[in-house]
Amino acid sequence: VEDERVLGEQVPRLATGSSVRVTGRVVQRGEDAKSVFQRAEIHASDVQLVGACDDSEYPMQKKYHSLEFLRDHAHLRCRSNTLGAAMRVRNAAAHALHDYFQSNDFVQIHA
Repeated sequence: VEDERVLGEQVPRLATGSSVRVTGRVVQRGEDAKSVFQRAEIHASDVQLVGACDDSEYPMQKKYHSLEFLRDHAHLRCRSNTLGAAMRVRNAAAHALHDYFQSNDFVQIHA
């Protein structure tokens, strides 16, 4: 946020799982960006809290979650680092297989 006053009293209420509406400009960062995922940032002129989330009750906090915990919260599995990585590997493998068969004139039939 360019001006810290934009956030006002909302900062203490922001937690993992909160919904916000941000108005501002998306700008490209310089070569000092730490990774390719940080090449752009939002220069916010307004931040509104749309939906607060009680982080003491929200199950997906910024910490390690055991696979047993994720089994009990199936809808959160893909948001964990472990299973998110597995899904990205699965996606890459399926994409490579699809490309290979398509480039060798195979036809995919769903039966």
